[in-house]
Amino acid sequence: MMKKLFIATCLLLPGLVYSAATPLPSGFDARMQTVSYNGANTTVIRSKTGFLTSVVFDEGEAVISAKAGFPAGWEITTDDNVVYINPRPVVQEQEGNEGEKLKKIFQPTEKEWDTNLFVRTTKRIYSLDLILLSEEKQAQPAYVVQFRYPSEIAKKNAEEVRLAKEKQKKLRQKKLISESFEKADAPKNWNYYMRVNEKYDSRRIAPDFAYDNGIFTFLGFNSGKVFPAPFAVRDGQEQTLAFNVETKGKYKIMVIHNVNDKFVLRYGNSVVGVVNKTFGKVLTDQRNTSSPAVERVEVNND
Repeated sequence: MMKKLFIATCLLLPGLVYSAATPLPSGFDARMQTVSYNGANTTVIRSKTGFLTSVVFDEGEAVISAKAGFPAGWEITTDDNVVYINPRPVVQEQEGNEGEKLKKIFQPTEKEWDTNLFVRTTKRIYSLDLILLSEEKQAQPAYVVQFRYPSEIAKKNAEEVRLAKEKQKKLRQKKLISESFEKADAPKNWNYYMRVNEKYDSRRIAPDFAYDNGIFTFLGFNSGKVFPAPFAVRDGQEQTLAFNVETKGKYKIMVIHNVNDKFVLRYGNSVVGVVNKTFGKVLTDQRNTSSPAVERVEVNND
């Protein structure tokens, strides 16, 4: 039984090894064909004497070289992302009986003209089988063979889906932030103060106001201020923060996506510390909050 299985497998192997991709005809004209690109496979191109076959590659892909195994019998030319294939007679010079030069012409013949073509482009490599069809046969040659790239299309579609999801996420995030602005009954804590390093002109990155609603922290900057990068201070370490920017009147408002007891704002050497004096306390009435004017303490770090 094992011997029979081994023999059957051996008989199948040649078919597997030499399997090539055959372009599919269009639904309108069988001579207009398409084939999916597979870098590990060879594509069959069927041509005929007196006919030109065009092989079209991807947009933005330029042919660098195209080499045939039987260059004397095939005219191969290129233009941008297209390779033109045309079988041609072979002309051979011979010496006559009296020493004269004679030219013998060998017309393209089926099977004898079959060869391969290797194409290298700016994006990929292609292995092609050039098959010559007999003039006597009714089989039609390929006029155009257009390569398709399903893996590239799948990758592009996946990227479009990812970008769409990212856009939806940003829209939801923006909506959530807008709703947090507009919630009249949301508790607001204005009890913040700042430590401003008087060196390096740190006042230019100091917010004009700061508050939170228990979910987000809002830092407002007038148009004359430089917009800094925010960091949270946790366990003595600075951590980067996610934030959005809203424009309200003359202010650009940095909306930090959490509430913390300490923030650090940085721009170059300029640094400002923002401290939430009511962090961890529950505010149920906006009238119990302190003034929106942010207390500032200037620090000289010599």
